[in-house]
Amino acid sequence: DKRIRACFLRFFADLLVGYRCCLEVIRVYTPPLIVFHKSAFLGLRQFSSCPLIRAFLDSLLFQSFISERGLPFRICDLFDELVAQISEQSNDQLASRTTSIENIIEIAEKLLENERQEIPFSVTPFVTQQRFTVPFSSTKLRLLNNDLVSQSIKRKLKTTSNNVAPVLCPRRVQATPWIIAREERMGAVSRRLQVLSSCLHHIFDFKLSDARKIMCAVELSMRSVNARVAFCQLLWKNLVPINRATLFPQQFELIVRLMNCALNVHIFAK
Repeated sequence: DKRIRACFLRFFADLLVGYRCCLEVIRVYTPPLIVFHKSAFLGLRQFSSCPLIRAFLDSLLFQSFISERGLPFRICDLFDELVAQISEQSNDQLASRTTSIENIIEIAEKLLENERQEIPFSVTPFVTQQRFTVPFSSTKLRLLNNDLVSQSIKRKLKTTSNNVAPVLCPRRVQATPWIIAREERMGAVSRRLQVLSSCLHHIFDFKLSDARKIMCAVELSMRSVNARVAFCQLLWKNLVPINRATLFPQQFELIVRLMNCALNVHIFAK
């Protein structure tokens, strides 16, 4: 039973690696509003073409999961530790069957250990659930022996000290390192595309001095396939209105310079 639960726990932990990088907490409201960026998660995990993952992210179960576990500072459990552990493993370790089986057995042992640590508790019945008879005659209570009471307390503490459940304190939820690195790379790519767009706007608006200042940075960004594709798309968009398609010699020179750079990089990349 514990191994089956461990399989489900590992499956969802592997599926939701990096979900915390796509959360936005708005603390203006009480309680805080937690927004999950589904498109960012699908792009980071390359799940864009998977309809099953899209349906799962749109489900009410996932929305309740985000509302319960979205805060960055809360009580963490085995699922949070498992997500952080999977994110630190390499692709070879994740693809290894032996590593996965060992991890499932380890999770099952932790689940069994957590179940054994649960202390049964008794519920005291309400006063209205029982009938009490209060004697009218005053009775004298016996005097208790302080030594016997203290010995009984110490004996009880020794037997229950090992069974006391640990106190769970809230702490900061660990973020996935490889998702953070990928976010940084995506941020660098987006800044390069922004510089490329600004350079082309300067050229077509005849602000040639501003375009020449960032020309070197744009030529370096042409090493990326995304930058070359974006360059072609921006050239096509600038054909509208049609009067921008007619270039002066200085504008034409800069456009041809960028096209020549993109073609050279593309040829050497092959």
